[in-house]
Amino acid sequence: MTETTRNQGPAAGGADAAPRRLLIASHCVLNQNAVVQPLARSAGVMRSAVDWAIANGYAIYQLPCPEFRYAGPGRLPASFDDYNTEGFHASNAELLGPVIRQLKRYQAAGYQIVGGLHVQGSPACDPDTGNWITDLLDAAAAAGIEITQLWQVPTTATGEFDPADPQTCFGDPAVRRLYPDDADSLTLAQRKRREQRAPVLVSDGPGLPVRRTRRVAVDA
Repeated sequence: MTETTRNQGPAAGGADAAPRRLLIASHCVLNQNAVVQPLARSAGVMRSAVDWAIANGYAIYQLPCPEFRYAGPGRLPASFDDYNTEGFHASNAELLGPVIRQLKRYQAAGYQIVGGLHVQGSPACDPDTGNWITDLLDAAAAAGIEITQLWQVPTTATGEFDPADPQTCFGDPAVRRLYPDDADSLTLAQRKRREQRAPVLVSDGPGLPVRRTRRVAVDA
């Protein structure tokens, strides 16, 4: 192979000809083995969500599982308050360092980050109030990584992801509540942050593009 041939890259119509679109997915979407086992909704991957991503031409960036890293595979089901601790957020910060560096490299290489795919009802990965998702979005914003759309695997027995169901489309992360309404573990800084966001959420009225259903403690 000549030097010229090597530098030409893939032929037209090859992999590089396709849009470079990256979907950031919670770990258990691809690996249900990381979930607290009584709450796993699939033997392996969440196939309906993965099939949807493939059909749309999205590459999947799998996030690490913050709960598995912090509490291990034998952990019990937990709540937002159980994980809203200095230790858990410090563990998240350590996990997020390499994640953010990799996402910045993808962004610099011209990849479009189309959004995040997370798990409704999870204390860590709920797109509305998950501790891990809040830490992820904060770190991404600080690094100049724009994430403007969130999807969710709904809280059902099977976790069936139906793209025709508006329940799967959470919407803009800017309308997240950040913390559950009944959270009793909030720090002073978190309370102030919620108070600052409240007028924005109220002023948007019923037009919020968020689809919410009853939440249960589903571990991710």
